[in-house]
Amino acid sequence: KTGDFTRALDLYRQTKDEEEESVDIVTINTMMNACNNNHRFSDTLQLFDENLKHNQHCFDRYTYCHALNACANTLSLQHGLSVIRELKTSFYADDLMVKAAIMRLFGKCGELETAQ
Repeated sequence: KTGDFTRALDLYRQTKDEEEESVDIVTINTMMNACNNNHRFSDTLQLFDENLKHNQHCFDRYTYCHALNACANTLSLQHGLSVIRELKTSFYADDLMVKAAIMRLFGKCGELETAQ
């Protein structure tokens, strides 16, 4: 991995502040993926929550998977359950990639029976 993750995150936040509109889903997913790749799982979840809070959630399967993977990596079952609650209001509740991320979350959090 090369680059300056902190600078990328700062640029994302600056762009979001300047536009005063919702950031497009590709940019959100790219930043969440970068956070996960750099083991900055709390930043991934913060991005998810910020966009959800500001009603800017035109989330797709990748957004949910990034958030669920961050929850799995931090063993944050409660946060994962809140992502799942939000997910159930979307079109992606039955998506196989999303279901795999949910199973991974439950598995890593020791909820093997729930994962089945």
